[in-house]
Amino acid sequence: MRCTKIMFCAAVLTALCFTLIPLFSASSFAGKVYPGATEMGKLIRIVDKNNVDEIKDELPPSFYTLIKDWGMKVRTTENKKYTYSPPPGYQRGTEQNKKVVVIMDPHKGLLNYNDHGGEPFPGPKTLGTTKEENLRTGIEVQWNSEKAPKGDDFNYPYVGHFMSSRGDERSIGGAWDVIRWVGRTEVEPLGSFEPNPKGVEHKELMNQIYPFELKGTSICTFRYLDPNKADDMWVYVASLRRIRRMSTAQRCDTHMGSDFIYDDFRGTSWKIETADHEFLGTRDTWICINQVEDLTYNKGEPYPMRTNEILEKRPCYVNEIHHHDPNYIYGKRIV
Repeated sequence: MRCTKIMFCAAVLTALCFTLIPLFSASSFAGKVYPGATEMGKLIRIVDKNNVDEIKDELPPSFYTLIKDWGMKVRTTENKKYTYSPPPGYQRGTEQNKKVVVIMDPHKGLLNYNDHGGEPFPGPKTLGTTKEENLRTGIEVQWNSEKAPKGDDFNYPYVGHFMSSRGDERSIGGAWDVIRWVGRTEVEPLGSFEPNPKGVEHKELMNQIYPFELKGTSICTFRYLDPNKADDMWVYVASLRRIRRMSTAQRCDTHMGSDFIYDDFRGTSWKIETADHEFLGTRDTWICINQVEDLTYNKGEPYPMRTNEILEKRPCYVNEIHHHDPNYIYGKRIV
C-alpha cells in the first residue's frame, strides 16, 4: 500500500547494479536442478518460504515478504554463464569521461557529456566519511544508472500481468518507444540531435494495445535537459478521441490499474535533480541480470517473475532517496 508523507522504502532489484566480480560461495549453494537447467549450463535453486531466511539479507524486503508470507518462489543461480560488455560507442564515451570531467550544472544538467555519452562518472564508488561526500557519490551513482546503455532509440513491446489479492489476473499490453536526443553512442546521429532549441533530453511514447477499454490510449512525455524544467506529458484518450495535457504530478498516479507509478519505470524515472541521493555503500543482492532463453509466461505459477528469469547474486550500489517535494508519494526509498 502506498501512502503520502510516510517513510516508505522500496528496493528495486535491477537498479544501480555495477560490474564487479561477484562474491559467490559455492559451498553454501546446495541447489536442486530445475528442469531445463542442464541445457542452460546453470545450477538452479528454488527459493521458497522454507529456505528464504538463508538469503533474507540479500533480498529486497518486498521480495522477502512475497516469498515468506505470500508463498511465492524465485529461481536463483550462482553458476554465472554470461558476461556483459557495454556497446563499443558507449565504452568510447566512458573512456572520454575519464579524461574530461563531467559537470552537474544546476541550470543546464550535465555538461561535457551530451556530444559523446557513455558512463558520466566512471570508476568504483566508495563510502565517504561525511554526509556531503555520500550525497555527491549518490548522485553520481544515480546518473550512472540513468545513463546506463539502454539503447539510443528503442521499441519495447511489453506485457504486464497483474494479480489481485484474491488471485484474479489481468493482463495489459502495449508498445514503449524512446528516442534519445543527446548522449547517443550507437545510432546516427551520434552525440546529439541538432538543432535542439528546446533542450530536449529524450521523448517517449507509451501506447496501449489491450485490453479493449484501453486500446489506443497513448501517453507522450518530453524530458528536458534543464533540471528546473518539468516534463511535458500529453495523453490521447481513445474513448474520447481527444488529446489532453497531463500534469506532471500525475507521474505519481498508478499505471493502468497496477500498483506501479510512472516514476517507477526503469526503477528510477524521476528527474534526478528533484531528489537527494545519499550513497549507503555496497551489498550483495539477488537480481535479474541475464534473461534466459525461454521467456514463456507461465500462468498460475507461484513466481513473482513468471517468465523464467533467474536471479543472480551481484554486488550492487545502494542509495537512500529523499524527494524535495513534500507532497511526493514516497517519503523515502532505498534503491
